Amino acid sequence: MEQDTTAQKRYLSVHVSPSARCSEAIAFKDGVLYLKVAAPPSRGRANEALIGFLSARLGVRKSAVTIVKGHLSRDKIVAVSGMEPAEIITALGLSGGRP
Repeated sequence: MEQDTTAQKRYLSVHVSPSARCSEAIAFKDGVLYLKVAAPPSRGRANEALIGFLSARLGVRKSAVTIVKGHLSRDKIVAVSGMEPAEIITALGLSGGRP
């Protein structure tokens, strides 16, 4: 018997501030996750830092975190496989409105 092992993807609106002193989750407000990443926005470094930061803090593989929209923007849509939005917010140590 075959099982579908494809994890359900959850989508989050994320606002990223690159070139910060350190990478950190700032807030979850009005359905948007606000993050700072230490990497500069050139050559995709901030995007790589975003994926690395989220995967480390959430305890998932980097392949479970993907940028769906906004590769060249501070405002992004990020997909996370295998976690509910509320779990993501809790894992980042944030509280706020509904995910």
